[in-house]
Amino acid sequence: MYFDISAYWYRMFYVVEFEDLSVDVVPDSWLVDNGQRCFWPPARVSNIVACVKDKKCPEKSWKLYNIKRLLKKCGKNSSSAVPGMYVNYESR
Repeated sequence: MYFDISAYWYRMFYVVEFEDLSVDVVPDSWLVDNGQRCFWPPARVSNIVACVKDKKCPEKSWKLYNIKRLLKKCGKNSSSAVPGMYVNYESR
């Protein structure tokens, strides 16, 4: 089986607003249903920031949350998603 690693590195990030009005940066691979819902790691995942930056693939234990709206599409670097703004990654 052939895996094209270059496609992985060109994945995008999105700034999303959840229905509870919280805002977070997520890799595009976490979005489903045309950007209407998003996977999010459970509270027991010790480093959510690393999951985002490393574009970790969603696991079976991750829950899906509804998204109110996609605020911004960003490049391949999660820190460019919200320049000058601190995004508070926390468990949902």
